[in-house]
Amino acid sequence: MFDFEHYTADVVLPDKERIRFSVRPKFKHYLTDSIYAIAEIYYKPNLADFCDYIVYGNFNINFELFKKALLRVSYEHDYMNKPATSKVKKTDALLLVGLGLKI
Repeated sequence: MFDFEHYTADVVLPDKERIRFSVRPKFKHYLTDSIYAIAEIYYKPNLADFCDYIVYGNFNINFELFKKALLRVSYEHDYMNKPATSKVKKTDALLLVGLGLKI
């Protein structure tokens, strides 16, 4: 997959447009019959400069409580090694806990 980034006028960059391609491995592993883990990692390098890349990671552990209900613990981590501006953080993380119902 290819992404096309375009930055607005308030960003001072010699290259205001970047084209990235995306590699996305995804893994799912059952730890027990009712507990499984899912991991997705997105690696998105800039085609013009492979030292400019973005990595997104999403890691979930799911606990099946009943046939139609589960508890999910998710951790998301984003890393951008060359942000477009100093106003953008290089790294960001998020921890979520949720209850899912199958309808």
